[in-house]
Amino acid sequence: MTTNQKILSVIVLSAVSFPAVTLLSRSDNAAAKPVPIPADAVPVDNVTQYAILNADGTVAQVIVITDAEMQRRAAVDGKSYVKDRDATGLSVAKNPAVIGAKYDAQKVAFVAPQPFTSWTLDAQTQTWQPPVVMPKDQTQLWTWDEKTKTWIGTPIGK
Repeated sequence: MTTNQKILSVIVLSAVSFPAVTLLSRSDNAAAKPVPIPADAVPVDNVTQYAILNADGTVAQVIVITDAEMQRRAAVDGKSYVKDRDATGLSVAKNPAVIGAKYDAQKVAFVAPQPFTSWTLDAQTQTWQPPVVMPKDQTQLWTWDEKTKTWIGTPIGK
């Protein structure tokens, strides 16, 4: 199975498991368009997204499995599993679980690694905030420059 096939499999699983998800496809000359889910597709009930934590609370892996399978695995491997999204696709914790994030059980939040030393953690959202707000000019792609503590804009399409 190629990487593209694996990615497609995950997308199809998500669309079948979470009916609100719409698959999109596009050709090189066309805009993205919905792809109908086959009527005979078998839905996967009670599929949930879990984060598997290292001993220090860092996310090592993010998987999509049933609650029963998670309980079976946890009993066998002794790893810590934390629910990230429920079967409807709604987030259970603040911020998505990503590899390298730390789980804060008191705040029920996944906190991504600090992207730059000058950024501070917002206590309410549990997200990292730059010392200067990113400009709202959408005609440019913005990149943070830690040395100058400023945003550098690059015109889109150049």
